[in-house]
Parts: sequence; C-alpha cells; structure tokens
Amino acid sequence: MMLFEDPHKTEFFLEGASLLQFRNDVRVPGDGSNINFRSLVGANPGAAFRVVGVGRFDDDSGWRIVVAPLSVSGKGRFSSPRRFDGSTFAAGVDTRGEYRFDSYRVTYWRRFRSDSRSAWRFGYTLKVRDAEVKLQQPGVSERFRNTGFVPLLHFGGTRSVGPNTDIVLDFDGLVAPQGSALDLGAFVRQRLSARVGAFAGVRVLYGGADNDDTFNLATFGYLTAGLSFRL
Repeated sequence: MMLFEDPHKTEFFLEGASLLQFRNDVRVPGDGSNINFRSLVGANPGAAFRVVGVGRFDDDSGWRIVVAPLSVSGKGRFSSPRRFDGSTFAAGVDTRGEYRFDSYRVTYWRRFRSDSRSAWRFGYTLKVRDAEVKLQQPGVSERFRNTGFVPLLHFGGTRSVGPNTDIVLDFDGLVAPQGSALDLGAFVRQRLSARVGAFAGVRVLYGGADNDDTFNLATFGYLTAGLSFRL
C-alpha cells in the first residue's frame, strides 16, 4: 500500500482485522484423513494483524516489507476417527486444533502508470512461509510444520476519489502446479494529517498445496482497519 507520494519518505501501515474462516482443509500426509478446521474451531476464530513497510529507491521504483502472522485455534470434536501424521484421533473426544500460517515478504516494485489522480505499480515478491498444524487429544498429540520460499507477483495502486480520500488495491499472488497463494486487499483511505492516515476495507487470503507430505486448501476473509504513519 502507499499513502503519500513523496519519494524520499518511508511509510508504515498497522493493520488489524476480524478474521473469517471460509474454508480450511488439512491432510497430513497428503492422502491422509481430511481435517476440517472450520468445523473443528469455528468460522470466526479470532483476530489477525499485519505490519507493512513501504519505501522508494527513486520516483519510479521501491521496496515493500510485509509481516503477516495468521493463527487460529479452538476446540471441537470429530464425527469419525481421523488419521493425522501417523496418529489416530478418536471421534467424539474433545480435540484442540491449532493452525498457524505466518507470512514474511519482501517486494521490489516499479511504477508503470500514473497521472494526477492515480498511481499503479507492478513487482515481484519473495515470500517466506512458516506454517504449522497441531492436533491434541488426551494421550495423543501431533504437530506438523512446513516452511519454504514462495515467489509471487505483486500489483497495487491508489485512485483518488476526493481531496483526502483514496481507493487502494494491494495484491500478491501466483498460481502454480505445486500450490497457489493469493492475497488481495481493497481499502478506503482517509488522510488525517500530513503524516497520518486511516484506512478500512476487506482482504481475502487464499492458499493451497497438494503433495505427498501435505494437503491444505484454505480461504480466509478479513474485515480490516488500520493506521498509516509517514516517517
């Protein structure tokens, strides 16, 4: 995201959100039992936050850093026995599930179009994925962790709709045979002063992987609000 047009400034965005879990299916190994985390812990598992830093090398190019942790947890019961990472989890027994999908990203972007009311950019993002799934019942507990690097494409920009109001789009994503990752945000942003702004909007996060070790297909929605600060 970008709020101010001064090429010599760095901006930070603090974003908080109410998290909605539309779908979250996990299998470990990839052909194991399906674990429906939405059914296990609920569709509204809590809150999420992220921190974004944006700066520029010059008028037409810059960098972006994103720290976006995601964690859902809760208790439920399985309707039938489930196999997960070599262990069997019984039906009808209180089960604690924890799902964590933390994302750390670095982006290089270039501006490709701008005018008096809008500015748009395109770039490349390198994402570090740190994911973990844990299931626990009395007497049995399993944890599966998966980390790796994911290359993504980046697109974003702003469109002025008033003297101090912008529409903002922010996207990282790529679809590949090994898996997919899509992160799209749309916001309305208001300048409160020369250095501070406020924004609110929605974000959709989609991710999927299907291999011998693991299967995961997840879609989350964010109802988002936050503040931006220019240094």
